Amino acid sequence: MKQEILRISDYLDDIRSIIGRRASASSGCGSVFALDAAYAFSELVSVLCFYAKSGARVIFGGRAFEQIYLSFLECCGIIDKGTGLLEANSKDGVVFVEDGITAFGVANAIAFWGRKQKKYVVFLVDESVMLEDGVWEEVIFSSRHHLENLLVFIAYTGERIDLRFMPIADKWRSFGWGFFEINGNSLEHLLGAVRYAGKYKGVPVAVLSYLSV
Repeated sequence: MKQEILRISDYLDDIRSIIGRRASASSGCGSVFALDAAYAFSELVSVLCFYAKSGARVIFGGRAFEQIYLSFLECCGIIDKGTGLLEANSKDGVVFVEDGITAFGVANAIAFWGRKQKKYVVFLVDESVMLEDGVWEEVIFSSRHHLENLLVFIAYTGERIDLRFMPIADKWRSFGWGFFEINGNSLEHLLGAVRYAGKYKGVPVAVLSYLSV
């Protein structure tokens, strides 16, 4: 794991640099791209970069991830500096979908059709998706079709919902998912989560990643 962390640390430095530049460029233009919030995702996105380079399909779901998605693509060398969303979308197995529920459907479809080829799909979405009724239809689909090649990272900052009043772990597990929680700002926890997720057989896995903003 130490060697992986050293390699991912390079991505982390690049991601933070790109995020900082994009935040500066978008300031004063009516952008909702907040630098501190974006930095909170740095470790998580750097781990996604690492696994994307290993052949995993990565899906970003939700408007909040637009600039983070572009930073990811730039860090991976898929797009050039200054490339916009319209030109960047759906590049080399990496997809951004503004609506979180629709993105979940895309992740399910790619995982479903990639099962036999064992294509690994990583879906990143923020906590707000859990407030939408439609998400549970997608959750049921994943479980019913035993999409063990689907890993969902739920980025949780505490800004949208209060988990003290939502038995979220029990709910995901009741739908037949593997589910656990980690510190999403720790490279060790993130790498451990990907490895631990592989211990679940025949079920998709969701990881609630707590992020500090």
